[in-house]
Amino acid sequence: MNRAYVALLLIGLCLLLIALKYTLFPDLSWWWITAPLWGPLALALALTVFLFFYAVLITVYAKPH
Repeated sequence: MNRAYVALLLIGLCLLLIALKYTLFPDLSWWWITAPLWGPLALALALTVFLFFYAVLITVYAKPH
């Protein structure tokens, strides 16, 4: 991927994390109830992100026939 895209993605992620920190979202007072869901949720998010970037790589580096 182009360095500009990576930089833009990282800046967007930083802005998102800052916004979540200052808006106090999500509310973590119920963390002990939702804790069993964190593992499967993390795996699902990781798989989704992996598939997205894999599709981007295939699209960028695919050779036209």
